Amino acid sequence: MTTTSETTTTSPTTTTMTTTTTSPTTTTTTTTTTTTTTTTTTTTTTTTTTTTSTSAASCTDLPNPYTAPNSEQFSIDCTSYYLSTATNTISVSPTDDLQDCLDLCSTTAGCLFADWVNNPSAGNFQDCYLLSSNDGGLFTYTGISSGTLVTS
Repeated sequence: MTTTSETTTTSPTTTTMTTTTTSPTTTTTTTTTTTTTTTTTTTTTTTTTTTTSTSAASCTDLPNPYTAPNSEQFSIDCTSYYLSTATNTISVSPTDDLQDCLDLCSTTAGCLFADWVNNPSAGNFQDCYLLSSNDGGLFTYTGISSGTLVTS
C-alpha cells in the first residue's frame, strides 16, 4: 500500500485600498482590506493485492505418483491422454491445472482416469475430463496431461 499526500498552502495575501473623496464640505476616507488564503490538499492511495495459489504450475511440478488430499494415488503422464468417448466420460469440468483435475477425480465416484486439457490457442480453455475406463485408447499429445488411479 502506497500513500502519497501533498499539501500546498499560499500565505495570506492582504490587499489594502484607500479611497479619499473630497467634496466642498466633507472629506471621506474609506479603507478596504482583503485577505486571501489558498490551501490545496491531494491524497493518493494505492493498494496492491497478491494472491498465491497452492496448485502446481505445471504437470512436471507434480510428484509421480501424485497423492490426492484423500490419499488416492495417481500415476501421471504429462504428454498423453485417454480418449474421451460417449461410454467412458463421467463429466467435463473447467479446472486450473492437472492437480485440481486429479483431486476432482479422487472425489468422483467411478473415476479411474483423468485428462487435463490446457489449450491456450483455442480460447485458453482448461478442462478436466473424468473417465470411468480407458477403452478409447491412449494417445500422445502436447498440452494434454493425464492421470491413472493406482490406489484408492
